[in-house]
Amino acid sequence: MAIDYTYRVQIPHYAGQLARVATAIAEGDGLIGDVTTITLGREASIRE
Repeated sequence: MAIDYTYRVQIPHYAGQLARVATAIAEGDGLIGDVTTITLGREASIRE
């Protein structure tokens, strides 16, 4: 039985950080459906 999760993450706003999150999800055999940007700031972004 599949279980869906929604994660809200705050990550540093510079190149490669979203890729690091996606890699961690993939290494745990997870799948990503959608990525929504909640806030974009100079220092960090919040994504769901």
